Amino acid sequence: MIEKQIFETINEGATEVLVYKNKEYGKGPGSKEGVPFYNPSMELNRDLSVLMGQCMLNGSKEKLKFLDGLAASGIRGLRFANELEGDFEVYINDWDLESYDLIKKNIERSEFENVKFSNSNLNTLLSENRFHYIDIDPFGSPVHFIDSAMRSILNNGIIACTATDTATLCG
Repeated sequence: MIEKQIFETINEGATEVLVYKNKEYGKGPGSKEGVPFYNPSMELNRDLSVLMGQCMLNGSKEKLKFLDGLAASGIRGLRFANELEGDFEVYINDWDLESYDLIKKNIERSEFENVKFSNSNLNTLLSENRFHYIDIDPFGSPVHFIDSAMRSILNNGIIACTATDTATLCG
């Protein structure tokens, strides 16, 4: 499936990754249809995630576990793996098979040793593991994953939720 697609290499931060070529990346809400999504307008959001991850590592004496739970192209988790310094593991997950294949391709070409990747339902993955940092960036609302994330987060951990493709969360 993925071998038939055409890719381009992009650089974000200090990380080089493959994304699907000829994909229109506009502003505003995306579409759930099509190939795994890469949104260049969210680069600052990912920059802040990397900065927060490094701050966590600088203040930690234990091995930290980072999760990019709904990874799509995998760019956030790949940036963690490449740009963070310290003792940590990155888990990159997406339950869409095409996204999983793209993530796997990027991990293999970069030869990261501190990365695990999976093709799982995020709520299931969260119920089976504990993390220091959980990133939830779904198509649509992240509310369906908050309960599982709260149960999975370790003490002093961070849950980062993004609602790019929907109205802001309030309550």
